[in-house]
Amino acid sequence: MRSWREIAAEALGEPHNTSALRATVPDTHGLPDAVRRDLERLEYLPPPRIDNPKLWPPIVADALRLARDGWAERALALGWSINDLFGVVHDGIGYSDCLATALRGRRVIMIDADVAVIAGSDGKATLFSRGRHDHTGEQIMPLWQFGRAER
Repeated sequence: MRSWREIAAEALGEPHNTSALRATVPDTHGLPDAVRRDLERLEYLPPPRIDNPKLWPPIVADALRLARDGWAERALALGWSINDLFGVVHDGIGYSDCLATALRGRRVIMIDADVAVIAGSDGKATLFSRGRHDHTGEQIMPLWQFGRAER
């Protein structure tokens, strides 16, 4: 049996296309129906009110890729929450600490109950730990709701 290091090294050696990967999320990935529908809608929603709206399409592409490639389903099965995967803190600025916004065009190559391994374009992996910050008292919402409450 191959170790996770061998699998990660093999995955990191593959070239990675960083162009936007926009596609609908098939319902075969075991996501709850409501989440799947919200992700499908997310692709067509206008950007929320953020300082740099050009950042929004790559975030959406990364969120869709998480679902399409099956990582969101796997993470949910391992105990990750929707907010761990797609949640942003609504504090007037839009601080984010979810996996979808951490990807920045990169791809997940491995995930466990607490950590996702993200392939880097430089051949190095990055670790994303879920629940890195305490958001007690802050309003966390999924990407598909972010910035739309006050519209």
